[in-house]
Amino acid sequence: MDEAGAQTTVGGKQILPALAPRPDVQGLRALAVCVVIVGHAHIAGFTGGYVGVDVFFVVSGYLISTLLLHEATSTGRVRVGAFYARRARRILPAAGLMLAVTSVFAAVELPWSRVPAIVGDSRWAAFFLANVHFSQVGTDYFEQDRATSPVQHTWSLAVEEQFYLVWPLALLLVFWLFARRRLLVTRIVLVTAWSASLVWSVFLTDRSPVAAYFSSATRAWELATGALLALAGHQLSRLSAWARHVLVVLGMAAIAAAVGWYDESTAFPGWHAALPVAGAAALLAAGAAGPVGAGRVLTLPPVRYVGDISYSLYLWHWPVLIMGAFLIGHRPDVRQTAALIVVMGAVSVLAYHLVENPIRHQRLPGLGGLRGLALWPVVLVLVLAVSGGAASYAQRRFDSRFQAGAEEQLDPQLAVHHTRGASGRADLQLPDPDVGSLIDASLVDADHRRPIAFPLANFKHLGRDLWQTKFDCYAGWEDRKVRLCPRGDRRATRTVVLYGDSHAGMWLPPLDLLGRRDGFRVIPLIKLGCAPFDVKQLHGGAPLPACPPFRSWALDRMRVLRPDVVVVAYRGLLEVVAPSGQSVEEAWRAGARTSLRDIATFTPRVEVISDITSLDFSPGDCLTAPRSNTASCTQRQQSVTETGNDLTRDAARATGARFIDVTGLVCRRKRCPLVVDHVVTYRDPWHISLTWSKVIAAELGRRLRLQG
Repeated sequence: MDEAGAQTTVGGKQILPALAPRPDVQGLRALAVCVVIVGHAHIAGFTGGYVGVDVFFVVSGYLISTLLLHEATSTGRVRVGAFYARRARRILPAAGLMLAVTSVFAAVELPWSRVPAIVGDSRWAAFFLANVHFSQVGTDYFEQDRATSPVQHTWSLAVEEQFYLVWPLALLLVFWLFARRRLLVTRIVLVTAWSASLVWSVFLTDRSPVAAYFSSATRAWELATGALLALAGHQLSRLSAWARHVLVVLGMAAIAAAVGWYDESTAFPGWHAALPVAGAAALLAAGAAGPVGAGRVLTLPPVRYVGDISYSLYLWHWPVLIMGAFLIGHRPDVRQTAALIVVMGAVSVLAYHLVENPIRHQRLPGLGGLRGLALWPVVLVLVLAVSGGAASYAQRRFDSRFQAGAEEQLDPQLAVHHTRGASGRADLQLPDPDVGSLIDASLVDADHRRPIAFPLANFKHLGRDLWQTKFDCYAGWEDRKVRLCPRGDRRATRTVVLYGDSHAGMWLPPLDLLGRRDGFRVIPLIKLGCAPFDVKQLHGGAPLPACPPFRSWALDRMRVLRPDVVVVAYRGLLEVVAPSGQSVEEAWRAGARTSLRDIATFTPRVEVISDITSLDFSPGDCLTAPRSNTASCTQRQQSVTETGNDLTRDAARATGARFIDVTGLVCRRKRCPLVVDHVVTYRDPWHISLTWSKVIAAELGRRLRLQG
């Protein structure tokens, strides 16, 4: 018998404690969901609120494993079917309701362009594969303009369910194969899995942060931490009062430190996840024999109630925050954030009392026992059906409003024509409209708030209307060099190198056309996310170690090629980190000056193309929002673009390079319309569309002066 009086052995075999009510655990759940909500609401002081998810993982691992281990040690078996039926009643109805409502709300209130992605996200979530899906999306550079999904938070539910798909079966197998040493082997299996997962988490976080964040393999050790606590159930109940007091203080301090110190730049999970995980484990251990010390605050009735509804709060907080911010039109201020929190609280309370709790506790007929397993296919079919209906409704609404059924062809004056000259050589006639006049006409429409004149030449294929669909020679995140792929007139003796990041890449299509027309070959040296200048940059707060090696490699290629012209383009001041004692602006200007001077040693001409302003909105969202018009889809030129261009112009002048301002190819008088003469000018918030780049090719050629 242990100190609590519970029987610990039967027939010489140890029985682990049963799952007993623990009010402090409900309080810990409340703590976890509250820090998640305030963190996601961007409330100052809670930048690391996302660690609440890690606290949930430990708590879930502890509770579920306590239940499974008691059943296994007391009966010698694990009723896997009953376990999955309980999980179905606990997880599926509330999650299915949230996914269905989110899909319907998106179809009614959000832009048509966002609905297919949200419906697709909901379907992945319904199969508990959201973490796999969002990892793939998040690691794709060309999906960076994708709006944050209102169901992105379901990745954590997917991680849990994937863990619980394996853990009961593994436990059942261990108890079947190793009846005499079942607990010893269970500990060995758990410790091995815990260690392997932690090592992989540290490794992958360094190599691929987005993949690591969503991976069940990098998070398994957090759930396994809870399982190891469940294995130590009897030992935890015998901890001294002094030890329990210390654990409470250390646990709360660890979680508070992670919430306050961590932010988006923290490499996570990796080693950093150990702090909130250890904090949650300490609090669980301290309360094993009852609340103690400061831990009693977790058992207060209001705190416990928040813990009771924590699952519903977690489900609803994210879609309310994300879709609420979209309807507001910007990041909510303090009062708007408070209002959204009130809304999510009200919705969560209703969902808890009307759906989650009645089904979980089998208050509805027909769902008791193994019959709960029927919820898996039923909820899945319902989510798929509702989301599909929502997508169809959004499509019909779009078709009726914008007449998007037919795709308008480019006007003949905007098309590229191929002719054959007297020499027999194929010549190109590029479109050569008066770009300034076209933009001015669009700004007049914006001044009068006229509706967007659908159909548009490139709207239906806007997602593919980018330079990468035609030109695939560029360096990705990890690449330190790229294969050389000549464009333009590949037989020409004159060589033009295009060097820079994706903002250089978007000028490759018109340069290709100009090269074929004017007789020069184009060699692209493009690396995504890396400025062509000697500056230190981050991506999502993480370093980009491959940038300096790529720059060195690119300079070596120029040394060998000895091009006639090097055209340099960039996205200005993108996540630049300044050395100690320097401002970001000083670091950019100095880095640009150094790099342009180096480039000038390999070529007689250096042409620097200015940056263009970025949009504050997604083009597809703006064009298809229910109440959008030409005014709402016109962007003011951003000050950061002007600053970056001014700094780069200074550096170019200091090195003898020529600076070419191309902002007039998309903007006039610091205003940038999204639609010009039935063409969408931007493919995403940062890059012009492939179609528009061809429209302005002739004007770009005049500014670059690359004719032979």
